[in-house]
Amino acid sequence: MRTVCRRPVSALISCPLGFAGALVAVFLARAGDGSPQPLVSVLLMVAVIDAVALLGTARAAFVTTTICWLLHSWLVLGHPSGRDALVFALNALGATGFAFLSRGVSAASGSPDSVSRTRQRPRTEDQRNPTLTA
Repeated sequence: MRTVCRRPVSALISCPLGFAGALVAVFLARAGDGSPQPLVSVLLMVAVIDAVALLGTARAAFVTTTICWLLHSWLVLGHPSGRDALVFALNALGATGFAFLSRGVSAASGSPDSVSRTRQRPRTEDQRNPTLTA
């Protein structure tokens, strides 16, 4: 049986998607009856962090965690909350670990494809700067 290794989406793409997801989560948490719903906000932002961790990189997941905490603290609660920051951080750790395990072990252990990309032979002078050759 062949193990399929899925590569994560670049942080340049998954960070903005996480930011957009966090904005949507805040909007949905405040859209109900006009008053903010902290529990709904936490649940929606946990889902956003999990999605970014499963599809993107660990760095993007932790950036999304920070964005979610800031938006939740200031737009939903109105003040910073250490407990919610801890919930978001632990969620990001767990989701990143789960994503790492679900991507397959061969991507982390160095498959032959990744080794061949890192061990390239040095270029000759003609290959380095082709514009200087006449």
